[in-house]
Amino acid sequence: MELKKQMSNMDLMALSEIRSYNEPPPIIATVIQVVLEVLGLCSQEELQEWNRMKSYVNGDLLKRLSAFDPLTTPAATDIHKISDKLKGIAAEDVLKGGSLPTFVLYQWVMDVLSILRVGEPHVR
Repeated sequence: MELKKQMSNMDLMALSEIRSYNEPPPIIATVIQVVLEVLGLCSQEELQEWNRMKSYVNGDLLKRLSAFDPLTTPAATDIHKISDKLKGIAAEDVLKGGSLPTFVLYQWVMDVLSILRVGEPHVR
């Protein structure tokens, strides 16, 4: 699966770049928030505070990202809510205003959303 392949390219050094921010650019904070939300790793309260969020950016996160299968593991949150948080953020924006590891995480979220949308009932 493409998601697993993407995550196999991530390592702890890449994540340490993200963790090194005392106050990350907003685009990085948003991507990390969305990743943690999809995986259901922390509370909504924790998602509001960078120091708490970045404590989840570790080797366990890599394992969870690699193991996550959107077809068999339900996302912990509403995909429409996640889509709204990412509205107006393009891949190019993440590369310019974020970092390569953040871009990989952004792509992971976008792939998960695409897979989940395929299985979503269509309203007519």
